[in-house]
Amino acid sequence: MDQNRFDALTRTLAERPTRRRVMKLLAASAAGGLATLTGRGTDAAPRCKRIDQACQTSADCCPGTLGNGHVFCDTSTKRKTCQACSSGTVACNGGCVNVTGSDSANCGACNNACTGGTVCSNGQCCPSGQAACNGVCTDVATDEANCGACGTPCGAGLVCVAGACACTADSCPGQSCQCHLTTDGPVCAALVGIDCDTPCTGSAGCFPGDLCFPEACGTNACGVFIACAAL
Repeated sequence: MDQNRFDALTRTLAERPTRRRVMKLLAASAAGGLATLTGRGTDAAPRCKRIDQACQTSADCCPGTLGNGHVFCDTSTKRKTCQACSSGTVACNGGCVNVTGSDSANCGACNNACTGGTVCSNGQCCPSGQAACNGVCTDVATDEANCGACGTPCGAGLVCVAGACACTADSCPGQSCQCHLTTDGPVCAALVGIDCDTPCTGSAGCFPGDLCFPEACGTNACGVFIACAAL
């Protein structure tokens, strides 16, 4: 019982009230105390809204199974309701975003924007043209361990040029054996000949055992070779 109800009760008792009036006052005091205990008084905190319940802002929604911030108030429809973000995304500015991808406005976290000409790669801001490979910004145009993309290594003796593995003068042993680029990748071989009358897009379109050599005749063409060493 709060102080105001207690004072009202004592004044009523001092005035020699009727039994009915005393009972009504006691009942009102008990009801007020019960409302306080159950959290339904005027000062009780409002209940949060569950999934599919009406809301006004994301702050109205109950925390989701992934923790608060992964449930948001969807305002894209006429009836605003609380909705859960899909796996791999987080609630951000009234919607859901993937902060581990290439979103430069939300890189690694909601509202974490990449600045100074950097771009977002795998949730990390990196200089333009680079990619975040295992948490490290890497130039995939020249990195032989990540050539063209993260986790794409070049073979021994090869270099990464413009994002593609390429031969060098030291790629293959022996004077008669050279490194040749094919659509299947570099190969150490003694090239017997190119069949310019047999264009190809890949080695699968050539005779068994032949390979497809890019730009050999101004376009891709099948070629006969003798392998002399493995890269």
